[in-house]
Amino acid sequence: MRTVKTTSNFIISECEFNDMFPNRNPIYTYKGLVTAAAAFSSSLVGVTEEITLTNMLAFLANASHETTGDGYASGTFDKGLYFVIEGGDATAKLCAITPAQTPWCNGYGITPDGTQAYYGRGALQLSYQSNYQAANNGIPNNPEDIYNNPNAVAENSYLAWATALWFWCTPQGNKPACSTVINGQWVPTENDILKGRINTTFANRMGVVTDIINGGIEAGSWNAKTKEVIPLIPADSQPNKQAINRQQYYQYFVNNFFAKKNVDVMAKEEYGINQASHMANFNF
Repeated sequence: MRTVKTTSNFIISECEFNDMFPNRNPIYTYKGLVTAAAAFSSSLVGVTEEITLTNMLAFLANASHETTGDGYASGTFDKGLYFVIEGGDATAKLCAITPAQTPWCNGYGITPDGTQAYYGRGALQLSYQSNYQAANNGIPNNPEDIYNNPNAVAENSYLAWATALWFWCTPQGNKPACSTVINGQWVPTENDILKGRINTTFANRMGVVTDIINGGIEAGSWNAKTKEVIPLIPADSQPNKQAINRQQYYQYFVNNFFAKKNVDVMAKEEYGINQASHMANFNF
């Protein structure tokens, strides 16, 4: 049985991984993924091999969107894991000297010594001071102090993956863990159900994951007077297209590399509709 604990029987083979990510940055090694996934195996493994694979593919689809070298509207899906740093080298240069005096860099928070900013790094683009601090404490076998040295996330393969899997497998405030949602183990509260965040179909679960990761931009909002979700419109807006790109990466991976596996899928037409657009974001 394939699992997430060792290279020899990892749920995705190295050949499959290489084919999925032909243009990836060298920091995203297969060994780094396997090692990081093993550290979070208790959260990633589902009750069946197919659910575990679904979870890993959903994770990699969202990681691909966050790091794509193609953009969200390109219609191509072979440049996932292209960037390690949000905005690439331009960001590193922008924030390299006195980041506290650069508004964009300072907006993410600055390290205690004043030399680095907490902008996005790694497979899910870990961002902001609070997340670096929490991840620093929550990552098993953490080889670096990423709170004081966030650049380590962009320099260490294990951390580039582990920061992302920490976010994927860890509840964030009132948000459930993405892995728990995809594995079908999440039980929505009454408030979640009222706000459209449900766990009935795989499409629902993919929408909730989008809501967890970037709901403030890619999910709907809430009208407190009418007690109704305000959908994210228009349908062809950039936020909706961004969310759709996450879903289409998953569709691409399944159709091209795992078509014979009994993983969870959406109806064909659902992939082209933002599944988070008709649920309120977790601020409500």
